[in-house]
Amino acid sequence: MIDKKRLYLMINLARFEQKNEDRALRVNHYYQRDYIAFALIKNFLLTTIAYVLVLGVLALYNMEAVLEGLNSLDLRTLIATVILGYLIFLGIYSVIAFIAAKLKYVRMENSVEQYVAALDRLRAMYGDTEPIGADSDEDEEDDEEDDEEDDEDEYEDDEDEDEYEDDEEDEESEDAGDENDYLEDEDE
Repeated sequence: MIDKKRLYLMINLARFEQKNEDRALRVNHYYQRDYIAFALIKNFLLTTIAYVLVLGVLALYNMEAVLEGLNSLDLRTLIATVILGYLIFLGIYSVIAFIAAKLKYVRMENSVEQYVAALDRLRAMYGDTEPIGADSDEDEEDDEEDDEEDDEDEYEDDEDEDEYEDDEEDEESEDAGDENDYLEDEDE
């Protein structure tokens, strides 16, 4: 018989995976600091391109005024204004990008935690006791250490068996010698 709770939970998990496979589940691979740094680098590049495009459009729109003032142009003031405007533009958009990236990461992290909790509930419905969110890396390291210890124990056991077999062979040869002595005694 099909369990309806289990079925609805599996349907909701599948919907989450389809809806968020490229966003929420990908965020899970980054630390928050790295995700925000990547967003700020992307923001720097896009803001620089946007500022250059805006300057170009403004220069084209005011081409007549630019050509008239070309002879009396104060280059230092113009460069200082352009750089100051760029830094203000970059600062404002960097703050916005930082806040947006942090909020997005926190939201996606919460949704991934809910997803993992739902997977744990589903797993519990099937009777598995170990939750999915458990650290499996530590278990793997422990398993590897146990395997190494088992290999060492097997090696030691093999050596003990070899020594035991050697002892048995020695005893058998001694017993054979005793039998030969016994046979010799009977012949006499």
